[in-house]
Amino acid sequence: MPGFRRAAVVVLACIAPLAACKRQPERGADPIEKVTHERGLVSVAELPPCLDRPEPGPGWTSADVGPFSLRLPRGYRKVQVQGIDSFMGEYRAPGRALHFDYGPYSSTLQEWRSAGAGFRSCRMEIGGHLAKIVTARSEKEGYLAGVTWRELENGDEAGALHLTMIATTADVAGQREALAVFRSVRFKKMEWPSP
Repeated sequence: MPGFRRAAVVVLACIAPLAACKRQPERGADPIEKVTHERGLVSVAELPPCLDRPEPGPGWTSADVGPFSLRLPRGYRKVQVQGIDSFMGEYRAPGRALHFDYGPYSSTLQEWRSAGAGFRSCRMEIGGHLAKIVTARSEKEGYLAGVTWRELENGDEAGALHLTMIATTADVAGQREALAVFRSVRFKKMEWPSP
């Protein structure tokens, strides 16, 4: 009987963090569940990225990117990139890269379903807007983390404007760090940035 009690305690300990989850089916054709959770979990490897809620660490700096701001760990440097039909930017640190695309044609991250192993997806509110967060692993690019906000504002004749961020890292710690960067995004009054 003591062995049964020990097994029951282990099962309850594993299920307890998920008890605070509220799941709602998404609207539209995307069958991904919306997941909100009140507590952070230790591992991002096997759970939807919304269940793990890392926060920016001490010493992180703020970056004003125009229509939004975000916080980055020390060591990230801005890299100049040029978009054709959208506002793009990139930040790099050793073993890590963060790219963003703000415009009418930014990725929905649907292509990640076949990109590699460990695909996880969920939705949560970040910066006052619903965001889709995706994590995966790829033999070529390592650990991936992405977030996209759809229809943030109406653009010109091209249609609504969206923001997508993609992070590539060498390890799961970098993937978790990217999730904290995503959660730090705050939107300003939406204006198309000047070139």
